[in-house]
Amino acid sequence: MTRKTKRLLFSVPFFVAMFFSMCILRLWFTVFIFFGLALLMTLIQKKRTYCYLICPLGSLQEWVYDEKKKKNRPLPQIPWIRRVLFIIFWLYLIAVLFLFHQEPFTLWSFILKLIVISSFTALLLQEFFGKRKWCSSFCPLGRILHFSIHKK
Repeated sequence: MTRKTKRLLFSVPFFVAMFFSMCILRLWFTVFIFFGLALLMTLIQKKRTYCYLICPLGSLQEWVYDEKKKKNRPLPQIPWIRRVLFIIFWLYLIAVLFLFHQEPFTLWSFILKLIVISSFTALLLQEFFGKRKWCSSFCPLGRILHFSIHKK
């Protein structure tokens, strides 16, 4: 089984389970449960297994990455942009979850917008700067998982 197939086998059911829990079962706090599981998995294994094996956005980048067009350009150094994106992402997600937890389809539409914007940004970064630059530089959940195992 190839690495890409293995990632797909883990990430698609994860994404479907999140959608089902939020929209069908109307469990608005599903995102926190899944993020909590990712954090727990990271703390137990001392590595970001969620990022490399389960994350749907990581899988998407893996699937579209062309090994023949390897790029590894450095990102422009703008130190505050990571913090600003991190804060905007989490504030948006928390606000949407609390404001629309009684309306699952509205909730899912706002989260879907966040997923589309994140996916588009990730694919653009990968195209111009190299494999999984979103994951290594900007992913808000990835930053939390990274700091949970690399405490200073």
